[in-house]
Amino acid sequence: EIVKSLTAYPSFNMLSMRRLENVELFERFSHRERQVERDMFAAPDEDLYIPDTPDWLKKLGERNGLSKLANTHYLLHGTTHAKLQSIVKHGLRTKFGNKDHNLYGSGLYFADAACKASQYCAAARGENIILVCRVIIGRSHLLRKPSDDAFAPEGFHSTRVQAGVTCKLGCKPG
Repeated sequence: EIVKSLTAYPSFNMLSMRRLENVELFERFSHRERQVERDMFAAPDEDLYIPDTPDWLKKLGERNGLSKLANTHYLLHGTTHAKLQSIVKHGLRTKFGNKDHNLYGSGLYFADAACKASQYCAAARGENIILVCRVIIGRSHLLRKPSDDAFAPEGFHSTRVQAGVTCKLGCKPG
C-alpha cells in the first residue's frame, strides 16, 4: 500500500525501504510521549488536531499502537544521505535542522504527504530520503504566518501550518 500511495505521484519511484531503529532513542521518545499523555489527560483538548495522513500511515499507526492520548501519528520527514547516519545515531534534533528551510521557525519539519517531505531533501542523483517517523503532536498551535519562534507557545506541544499554505510544487497526485 505504501508503494501504491507513492506511485500516485508520477515523478516518484521507490528504490528501497528499510526499517531504522535506535532503542535508546525510542526509550527517550517513549518517556516524552508519557509526559505529553499526562499533560493531555490533565487538560483535554476538544479541538484536537489530527493530521490528514494517507490510509497506509493510519494503518501503520493502528498496527503499532500509537498513543491516541498524546496524539502521536506517523508523519514523513525529508532528509539527505549525508544526514541519515547522524539521524539514526542521535535522532532528529533541532540544532541540526536545515537553516535554509525554516520559514516557520527553527524546529523539525514533518509532512503528511510525500511530495511535501521531498521538498526538504537536497536531491543527489535525483534520490531523496523520506523517513516515516513517529511524531508526538499533543496540543498543536496553528501558525498563520511565518515565525522565528524556536518552540511551540506555552500550553502547546507542537506547531503546524495550514495545509497547502507552503506547497509551491503542486503536491497533487498525477
